[in-house]
Amino acid sequence: MVSLVRKSLFCIIILFSATITHAQYGFKAGVNIPNVTVDSRTFTVPEVNNKIGFNIGAFISIREYETFSIRSGLTFERKSIEGKRFATPSGSSAEMSVDYLIYSITGKYTLMEWYSKTSPYLLFSPRLNFYLGNDYSSNPQLSQSQKDIISDKMRKIRFGISMGGGIEFMRDKNVIPFLEVQFSPDFFNSYDSEIISFKSNSIEAMVGIRFDNSFKFGILK
Repeated sequence: MVSLVRKSLFCIIILFSATITHAQYGFKAGVNIPNVTVDSRTFTVPEVNNKIGFNIGAFISIREYETFSIRSGLTFERKSIEGKRFATPSGSSAEMSVDYLIYSITGKYTLMEWYSKTSPYLLFSPRLNFYLGNDYSSNPQLSQSQKDIISDKMRKIRFGISMGGGIEFMRDKNVIPFLEVQFSPDFFNSYDSEIISFKSNSIEAMVGIRFDNSFKFGILK
């Protein structure tokens, strides 16, 4: 699992490095709260409790207009749930975390600048979610072959959207902190087997920092 996180962060660094001298760029991190809906086909509906996960990512602006911009981003996301009777027909308790690498194209519409210190905006993002792996534990424990079956049933690529808003704090034109909240619904099942399927909508709250292209780190100055 650690290697998956490292690969995801490597992809984010590549995105950042390839464009740092050509566009506005930034980083953001925060938490996600999933809302998992389950469809059981053969046994009692599972008990599912949502757990807080996390997101970390980077983005670049690829088009800038007066009040509208388009940016491209990569985000590593981990979602987590716990409960009983999901993914297996037994009554055992289980906990599952799922990792994704998300590529998004985001439209950002700036509403106004209040007193030149804060700038609220709206966001809309089509996104592709690439499945990286999962960590499944239960009591009693499943065999590795059973865990592999669960992993095989995870949808490897999913399309979704995110929509929400944020606010930037315009204290420095080159280094701009911000807050964002967005809702990300799933259009397709995340997991689908003969006995059960589920999808996960989520609310994400993030903090971040955006740099103007005139800002350089260390040796890049």
